[in-house]
Amino acid sequence: MAASRQQYLGFSFYLHDNLDTRPSSSAMTVVPAVGSLNGNGNPHFFGAIAVFDDAMTEGPDTNSKLMGRGRGFYVFNAMNDNGAGLEFVWTAVFNDASGFGGSTLSFKGYDKIDDAEREIAITGGTGKFRLARGWATIKTSAANGGAAKLYITCSVYYGA
Repeated sequence: MAASRQQYLGFSFYLHDNLDTRPSSSAMTVVPAVGSLNGNGNPHFFGAIAVFDDAMTEGPDTNSKLMGRGRGFYVFNAMNDNGAGLEFVWTAVFNDASGFGGSTLSFKGYDKIDDAEREIAITGGTGKFRLARGWATIKTSAANGGAAKLYITCSVYYGA
């Protein structure tokens, strides 16, 4: 049996999400939140589904180096928790400028967006990140209405 050639890489980027902020939207609500829940309204947008195609940049400014696109969806699924939460399923599609051109990383997990720091799973990848596994931490570095800037730090094990 051959020795494992798995490698580790840690890196960070910013994901710029603009939900329903026309004309500059990068994310759109495709299913609106359900109406009132048990007569209590719907403060956490339960049932809403949004699809996104967000810029991934090296720095916090939207004009910093573009590393690729974050593409996926999120479902608001916290009905009774304190604060909003969502199931976050997406793929980072890296461009050539990132140094990982043609490669992807896939992410999945529960994101309790009111928490200062959250963690989701890295569930796979392609190209340089073939057989990837690991985790990513998420911090909301800025939020204004439907626009949010997420700081994402990846801890990735990849290769065979």
